[in-house]
Amino acid sequence: RDLHSFPTRRSSDLVYNTVVIGTQRWMVQNLRTVHLNDGTPITKAVESFNSENPLYCWYNNDSTANSDPYGAMYNWYAANTGILCPTGWHVPSDEDWTTLSTRLGGDNISGGSLKEAGTTHWNSPNNGATNISGFTALPGGQRSYGNDALYNWIGQTGLYWSSTVFIDGYAWYRGFSHLEATTARGAMNTKNGISVRCIDNSTVGLEETIQNSLEMYPNPAGDYLTISGNEIQNSELSIVNTTGQVVSCYKITGQTLTIDIATIPVGIYVVRIRNSQGTMQQKFIKQ
Repeated sequence: RDLHSFPTRRSSDLVYNTVVIGTQRWMVQNLRTVHLNDGTPITKAVESFNSENPLYCWYNNDSTANSDPYGAMYNWYAANTGILCPTGWHVPSDEDWTTLSTRLGGDNISGGSLKEAGTTHWNSPNNGATNISGFTALPGGQRSYGNDALYNWIGQTGLYWSSTVFIDGYAWYRGFSHLEATTARGAMNTKNGISVRCIDNSTVGLEETIQNSLEMYPNPAGDYLTISGNEIQNSELSIVNTTGQVVSCYKITGQTLTIDIATIPVGIYVVRIRNSQGTMQQKFIKQ
């Protein structure tokens, strides 16, 4: 399903959208839980982040302004508990991140496909951002353990933990910048606080399942494009260009829809279909 509900054993559940990219299913939002998935509270660090115990905080200690959409900031000791993400999900390994970036063309260009487009949350110019993958990487910044009052780079940089150790006291992370379309791989002190995205444990074969349920023809297309599939009934369809802009939207009530694309400029687009069962997307070429 496209919506994964994660009960935190509090008064309400946290709900995360998900997206399939290649053979992986990722959460679309940054993690914002304050409990491990066994119900254990994570310590909220207000005064100091200099600890090897699992910690979380909100940027500038302001949950009202920053919990949505940036999520919480966790030290690596929280990310490495094995139970920070919902049951059936995990903090991505360094290899998971590499698979994602490779799928989108490699580190030199994949950041543009992964970053949320526009400047609602990212500082200008947010170079190369199209979010054509649907991943929606956000610039949640960092909390430094060395200076307990130091918060950096919200709006400029999105930093995400991996579960993989580099050397003692350092772990691999991935980073995105408002100035670049790249995906940066680096090692960070495990006491720092940065964002977390979760990935589904059971991802093998997802792409084949999604693609086999959706037919789109002709492709390349001229004036008309037909979309059909057993799981597209009662869905919303959007056509997205390479800058991340939605160029047209449609309601699908049956199992087949033919749309007039004569006025859409020549180029590469993504058809994105959302309903209660999940999200499906495919690229097409307009000739």
